[in-house]
Amino acid sequence: MKKLIILIALIIILGVVAGVIVYAKDSPMFDIFFSENQKEERALDRMAKLYPEKLGDYTLYSRRAEKIRKNKEECSEINETLNKENLEIKGTVCARETIGEYRNAENKTVFVQMMQITKGENLEGIEYLFGKLSGVYKLGDYEIMRPENHEIGWFPVEKNTINVILTQEGVARKNPDGGESMLYQNKATGDNPVIQYFISKYPPNLSTDD
Repeated sequence: MKKLIILIALIIILGVVAGVIVYAKDSPMFDIFFSENQKEERALDRMAKLYPEKLGDYTLYSRRAEKIRKNKEECSEINETLNKENLEIKGTVCARETIGEYRNAENKTVFVQMMQITKGENLEGIEYLFGKLSGVYKLGDYEIMRPENHEIGWFPVEKNTINVILTQEGVARKNPDGGESMLYQNKATGDNPVIQYFISKYPPNLSTDD
């Protein structure tokens, strides 16, 4: 009887361990066992899982097999001086990104681009620079950027996974030749379940204005 109890206990322990391994196998802690190229793919796969399939009346849409577009790490040089603030931002910035497209039955479309900065020593300076170039506005209680009339972007307060989120609001239109084009005629308001989800899940700074 005692041996049977020990055997059952071992089976339970092995089952729990196996479950933990299956659940955590995508964790960054396991990246050490993979090549650099595989690490990049794993990082992008983790980011792709941050997009829910359905948000309100919007659903992930894609013309490709994979619904989330994945762009591997790319680097660029920043060399900017803001004379008025006496701020100089220099150095190499590297980032990987994923892009998801959401649509509803009326072909209203919201693109969500999520970026993970992998290299960049002066992240606060980069945020400040983006804010100066794009302008800082209020969306409810939050401070956001508006690079273009149809775009809303922000830097999440918690930067463990995502450093920049940029969204675009438009309408998909079918062309006579069977193709498709996007119309960006209206100002982005963020008043849709897609942006409401991402801005609440990865909130930007709260506005300090009254």
